[in-house]
Amino acid sequence: LLLPDQTARVVFTVDATKPVTDGVAILYKSILTNNQVRKAWKASGKTLSILIVCTKEDDKKAKNHKRMKIQIRNELDRLRKVDSAMEDVTGNGSTPMSIAKGKTIDLDDLGPDMPQLHFVETGLGNQGGDNGLKAVREFVRTG
Repeated sequence: LLLPDQTARVVFTVDATKPVTDGVAILYKSILTNNQVRKAWKASGKTLSILIVCTKEDDKKAKNHKRMKIQIRNELDRLRKVDSAMEDVTGNGSTPMSIAKGKTIDLDDLGPDMPQLHFVETGLGNQGGDNGLKAVREFVRTG
């Protein structure tokens, strides 16, 4: 688990040449809606920072981080709606990503007691520069 006494920040990678469905499901279930993780971070008074690294930006089939951000938002919205529907049917669901019905998730501001998401694209091609790796190093060092 990503508890505040063991974790300062998270680097979460997604392959920009593939669909985001599986990666977003892990982010959603393991971090964003995990009650134990959310309660621990709230109790600590800290905010979890997550850097979402969109890899393979040098591949011609890769989506840039802006497109990936849209796809991630859409998939999180879909998962939230499924959870909400399950809660309505069973009464057991937990939807800690409480957002007004009809509104989409704002990845730049998930709300109080929620992690902060940051995005960067990286690749190892011959495009010159650091290919996003400097941003990853900086995040790991300072958040």
